Amino acid sequence: MRSYGLSTMHDSKIVSELLRTYGIVANVDAKEITEFRAFKSHIFGMQSVYRFTYKGKRYYATDDYSLMDNPDYVREVLEEFQPNLKGRLVKNPIPQSDGAIYATGTDGREYYLWSA
Repeated sequence: MRSYGLSTMHDSKIVSELLRTYGIVANVDAKEITEFRAFKSHIFGMQSVYRFTYKGKRYYATDDYSLMDNPDYVREVLEEFQPNLKGRLVKNPIPQSDGAIYATGTDGREYYLWSA
């Protein structure tokens, strides 16, 4: 597992958009996104897992399209980086054309958001 810190404008924009899309907050204050880390898996063929805290609450996001909107698959991926993961996969409040309950499209990729 490789971990790296990212604080680029692009990553901040993605995290902010996910918080808005999932209805966590309407207007994101990027200064309140803290403890941001990105991870690359050695087990799964996914893109990235992002771990961050917003207003004191921990979140995880992944941009892996192959998780098939399945909370068990998402949990398995996240547990590579956070054993004994607590929390739940956040439902997308916006109906998706493909019938997905959890996934959302942002920046040309499919994302999932986990609230720990």
